[in-house]
Amino acid sequence: PETAKNKETALHIALPGTELHAEKVCDTFEEGVDLCVDSLLRQIEKYKERQAK
Repeated sequence: PETAKNKETALHIALPGTELHAEKVCDTFEEGVDLCVDSLLRQIEKYKERQAK
């Protein structure tokens, strides 16, 4: 295979009333963390929008 994509990265954030979760499988842990952080940032923005209503 061209790439292994055998590094699994998962991040969890506990917030009042919910828990945010992102999980990615990539070639490197650094790439996985970057993608998880991007995903969690989007989830946090959605969470904030829901809390503002």
